[in-house]
Amino acid sequence: MKKNILHITNELNTVDGVTNHTFVLLNGLSRVFQGEIFIIAGGGNNTGLFTNTEIITEINRSVNHKTRSIRIFASAVKYVRDFVKKNNVGIIHSHNHYAANIARFVSMLTGVSTVQTNHGFFPDKGKLNLFNADYHIALNAGVLRHLAEKGIPEERIRLIKPGIPEITDIKAKIKNSFLAASRYSKEKGLDKYISASNAIESKYPGKFKFYIAGEGDEEKRLMQQSSQVGGAVAFVKDYKKYLTSARVFVFPSEAREGLPTVLLESVLSGCLVVSSAYEGAGDLFPVPFNGLLFKPGNAEELADKMIYAADNSDRLVESYRGLYQNIKKEYSVEKMVKEHLQLYGEILS
Repeated sequence: MKKNILHITNELNTVDGVTNHTFVLLNGLSRVFQGEIFIIAGGGNNTGLFTNTEIITEINRSVNHKTRSIRIFASAVKYVRDFVKKNNVGIIHSHNHYAANIARFVSMLTGVSTVQTNHGFFPDKGKLNLFNADYHIALNAGVLRHLAEKGIPEERIRLIKPGIPEITDIKAKIKNSFLAASRYSKEKGLDKYISASNAIESKYPGKFKFYIAGEGDEEKRLMQQSSQVGGAVAFVKDYKKYLTSARVFVFPSEAREGLPTVLLESVLSGCLVVSSAYEGAGDLFPVPFNGLLFKPGNAEELADKMIYAADNSDRLVESYRGLYQNIKKEYSVEKMVKEHLQLYGEILS
C-alpha cells in the first residue's frame, strides 16, 4: 500500500513566509505525488488558502506552540499518532521545532520517518530539542552551514531551495513608491522603516509614497509610532497587490533570517530591493546588487539607500535582469517539488 505524507506546522497566516512556502510546496506535491498529502496546522487566519485546494487540511489547536503545556503536548502526540495510523502515513514533515518534537514522539510510537524543514536559524538553547528529525532540509546555504555547525551529519541534510510561482500580474510601477511587508514583530525592523520614511517625507514633501503591509502583535504600536512622527506611511492589507506595483521593496529586518521568500517574490515582481545586511543577504544579493544593503537597525542609512534606489531606479532596473533570471531558474517550483519527491522516495524505499 502506498504511504502518504503528513506535514505539520504551527499556524497558517496571510503574511507569513512559512505558510507561503508550505502552500506552494504542498500544492505542487499534490499534483504529482502518488499518494495523499496531508497538513495539520494549529490555526491561523489563512487556513482557507489550503482548504480550498486538493490539500487535505486538518486544524487542531494542540499543535500550535502558543497553546503548549505538558498536557496539550501529550494531547498533540496522541492526536497525530492516531492520524498517522488511520491514514497510512509514512513520513511526517514538520516546519517548526515544536511540530518536530511532536513528530519525534510519534515516530518513537509508530516507526514513521521524519523530515524537518529549517526555515531559519535556531538559538543555541531552547525549552525543547531543536533538531529532532531523521532528515533536515535547509532552504539556503547559510542554514545548511548552521545545521552542520549544530552537529547534524552531512548525510542527513538536504539543500532544497524554495520555489516561487511565476508572477504574471505585474502592473506598471508607481514611481517613487516604497513597500515593506512582513509579520508585525519587533525583530523585523519595521519601526526603522517608518522612521526612515518620515525622515524622507520631511526632506522631500509629497515626492514619495510609502506603504507597509502585514499583521501581528506589533500593529497597534507601529501605527502609533507612524502617527507620532508624521504619518507618512500608509498601512495596507494585501501586500501582493502592492508588491506588483511598488518600485522599491524594503526589507529592514534585524532578525537572523533564513531565506525570506518575500525578497525572491519582490525581485520577480520587478521591484528593486533595499534590504538590511542580514546574515545570508550577500548570498542572495552578491556584488553589484549588495550596494542597496544597509546595516540592520540604522534608519539613517536605510533612508539614504531608499532615496538612492528611487532616484536611480531606471539604471538599477537594467542591472537587475541577471539577478531576475538567476532567481527564476534557481527557485523554480518544479525544481523544489522534484527534489522533495527524491528525498521522500529515498526514505520510503
